[in-house]
Amino acid sequence: MTNFKKSDLKYSYSWTAAKENDNAKIIGFPDSYLLDRNEGYEVLPYINRYMNSINWTLESSFHKIEKAIRVDLPGTVRGHASIKKWLLENVS
Repeated sequence: MTNFKKSDLKYSYSWTAAKENDNAKIIGFPDSYLLDRNEGYEVLPYINRYMNSINWTLESSFHKIEKAIRVDLPGTVRGHASIKKWLLENVS
């Protein structure tokens, strides 16, 4: 099970959302939740959940997913399920 930390992130993020906010309680990938790609407390748990769902554990994979979300992901793709689908189709 992957559990990367804030120090593993390569990009700079805002950390203004409360760590204990709803983001930590999200289970699975509901499309009703939108991901703020600039908010560390949202991106970090999302990447960890995604990696666990596809059984990836390498730090290089973590960075590949982080870059895909931060740089490559189209701005119109915002829901958790939509992002997961996009990652599955575009990141290998």
